[in-house]
Amino acid sequence: MLKIFILLTVFGLTACTKHIGNYFPPDEPSFVDDLGSKRALKKEFQMPESPSQLLQAILEVPEVARSFEAAKVAQSKIAIVKTARNTKIDASGSAGLAGEYKSTANGLANINLKSSRLFSDYGLTDRTILSSEISAQVSLLETQIQVDNTLQTLMRSYGERKIAKETIKIIDHYIGIYNSSEDKVKIAVEAGVLSNSDYLELRSLKNENLLTKAQNSLNLHKSESYLKISLGSKYKLALRDMTKRHQPLRLPTSKEIVTLKQKIINLTISKIILDIETQKSSNKPSSKLEASINSSQSNEADVQVFAGLTFAFPVKDGGKAKAQISVLSKELEVKKLEQKILNEKILVATHNWTAFNEFYNIEKKLLLEQKLISEERINELGQRLNTGRTDISGLAKEILSSIKTEIAIEKLEFTYLSNILNLASATSQTCQLLNLCRLIQNAMEFSRNSQLVSTTIKNVPESKELQKNISRKYLVQLGAYRKESSAKSEMQRINRLFKKYFDNKIINFKISKSNKNGFYRLRLIGFLDKKSANNLCNKLKKSNNDCLILLEN
Repeated sequence: MLKIFILLTVFGLTACTKHIGNYFPPDEPSFVDDLGSKRALKKEFQMPESPSQLLQAILEVPEVARSFEAAKVAQSKIAIVKTARNTKIDASGSAGLAGEYKSTANGLANINLKSSRLFSDYGLTDRTILSSEISAQVSLLETQIQVDNTLQTLMRSYGERKIAKETIKIIDHYIGIYNSSEDKVKIAVEAGVLSNSDYLELRSLKNENLLTKAQNSLNLHKSESYLKISLGSKYKLALRDMTKRHQPLRLPTSKEIVTLKQKIINLTISKIILDIETQKSSNKPSSKLEASINSSQSNEADVQVFAGLTFAFPVKDGGKAKAQISVLSKELEVKKLEQKILNEKILVATHNWTAFNEFYNIEKKLLLEQKLISEERINELGQRLNTGRTDISGLAKEILSSIKTEIAIEKLEFTYLSNILNLASATSQTCQLLNLCRLIQNAMEFSRNSQLVSTTIKNVPESKELQKNISRKYLVQLGAYRKESSAKSEMQRINRLFKKYFDNKIINFKISKSNKNGFYRLRLIGFLDKKSANNLCNKLKKSNNDCLILLEN
C-alpha cells in the first residue's frame, strides 16, 4: 500500500508540472501569469518617477488610485479562474471500532486518496479564462477613462483659476489708473466742469467692476481649493507642469478616432460572443484524468486502486443554456446601439468644435481690434486732457470701459478651453492637450505591449479564431454592381432568403461606392471573427450565391 501511495503522490505532483493532453501547465508563461506576479504589478500599476509632476499627482488622486486597485483585483481573478486547470488532490479517512451486536468489536481504519486533473471540457475552462482576461482588459480601459476624467476636471479648474486671476489683474490695473485720475474728476465736479450726474456714473462703473473682482476672487478661491486638495503636496509643481505642457489640440480625422469607450464596447461584444460559445458547449461531456486509492474497512480486504479517465455527460439543463444565449444576443443588440450613440456623440462634438472654432477666430479678432482702439483712445484723450481740449470724464469712462473688453477676451479664451475639453473628452484625447498620452501609456505598459489574449486555446476552434481576430472585424462581400439600384435589389433578395441569419441585428447590409471604378459594392458587415463570416458565406454558396471574405480596413 505504501508503494501505491508513493506512486499516486508522484502522479499528482507530476500532473501539476507536466503537460497533459492539449492543456498548458500552470507555470507556462502567459499574459495572465505575467500580470499575476508582484513584480509585474509593481511595474504596471506603480508608475516609476515620471518627468511629469502633474501625472504623478493624478495617480495619487483617490478616484484614480481606487480605479488602479480595481484593475489589480480584476487581474488577480484570472489566476483564480486558471486554477480549474490544476491538479486537485483530496484525502479522507476514518478510524474506529466495528462489530456485530453482542460480539467483540474489531478496530478498523479507512483511507481514501484521490488525485484528478481536467482532461477535456470542450474548451469551457479556456473560454472562462479568456473571458476573465477580457474583463481585466476592460478594467484597465476604465482606469484610463478615470485618468481622462480627472484630467478633464483638473483642466477646467485650472481654466477657472486662470480666468479669475487674469480678470482680477485687469481690474486692478485699470482701477489703479482710474484712481490716479479720480482727484482730477472731483476737482472738475467742484469747478462745475463735470456734472455730479457724470461723476455718479463713473462711480457706478467703478463699483460694477469691483463687484466683478469680488466674484472672481471667490471663483479663484474655489478653484485653487479644489486644485490644492486634488494635487496635494505636488500642487505648485503640478500647476507649473500643467502650464508648461499645455498645447493646442490637433483635430483628428474620423479614421483616427477610436475612443476608450469604443474599445470597451468592442471588448464587451467580444466577451458576449465568447459567452455565447460557452453556453453552446455547456451541455457537452467533460472528462478528467483521475487516480485514487481506497482501503477497505476490513483488515482482510485488499486495497482498491483506480487510474484512468472519468466522464460526465450532461443530459438536460431545463433550457438554461438556450435562455442564456437569448439574453446574451439581446445584450449584443444593446451594445450595438451604444456604439451608434457613441459615434453620434463624437460626430456632434466634432461639428460643434468646428463651428465654435470659426466663431472664436472672428470674435477674438474683433475683441483685439477693440482693445487696440480703446488703448489709442486712452492715449489720445490723455494728451487732449493735458492740453485742456477735453474734460476728465471722457478719459475716465474709456479707462473703465476698457476693463470689459479685456475681460471679454479672457472669457472667450475660457470658452475656447471648455469647448476643446468637450471635444477631447468625446475623442479620449484630454491627455494630448498636455502631452501626457505617452506617459499614461507607460503607466499601463502591459495594456499596450501585451496581446489581449496570449493563451493558446487548442481545444476550442471558435475561441482560437476569436483569439486571433479579437480586435479585427470581417465582412462578406456579396457583389459589385454598376447601378446602386441593382445593389439594393440584390440586398432585398438576400435579406428575404436568409433573413433568419440576421435576426441578432449584429450583421447588417452596407452599400458603398468604390473610388477606383465607381462600382457599388454590396457587403455584410458586423462579423467579429472570421469563422462566423465563413459560416454565413458557406450557407450562401450552398444556395448558389457568390461571396468573398474580406477584412475591414
